[in-house]
Amino acid sequence: MALTTIRNDGLAIGSQGFTESSKITLDSSSHSVTGIPDGVREVHVFWNGLSTSSGSPGIQLRVGTSSGLVTSGYTDQYAFIYDTTNTGRGTSSSGFEIGNWGAGIVMHGFLSLYRTNGTDDLWNGHYFTTLATDYAGQLFGTGSIDLSAPLDRVAMVCVTTGTFDGGGTMQVLFR
Repeated sequence: MALTTIRNDGLAIGSQGFTESSKITLDSSSHSVTGIPDGVREVHVFWNGLSTSSGSPGIQLRVGTSSGLVTSGYTDQYAFIYDTTNTGRGTSSSGFEIGNWGAGIVMHGFLSLYRTNGTDDLWNGHYFTTLATDYAGQLFGTGSIDLSAPLDRVAMVCVTTGTFDGGGTMQVLFR
């Protein structure tokens, strides 16, 4: 994945110091951005138009080290509301949970991760996504992951059946 440093060039949007990945089309069951350097303290994942082809793929955001993606040890709590009266909440230890919403839903959202200090690999995060088309609602969550080594990758994955249908994109920024 090609990475580009964003320069401020007089813009008032606070982009100074961020490196961004290329925009990735979500068209299979897993997409990763690797090569995030040690010392990064802030990571943002954005998705736009995310949807799945079939089934209920159990979409999660995961982080990893040079050894690969981490699939356990997350402390994640999330809640959702849709159609004004349907609510729920849940937990996950295998990733930051976006959910099993099935084909036909379109999501737009973000995950922001922050390293707690410069000497450990504990990351705290929060995320939010719309639940559009088949559901009129939102899903939001917070969580953390204590890694055994420096974070160097983030991924959006379908953890059960189904795949992304190619209608959405994701992009990662970090500094």
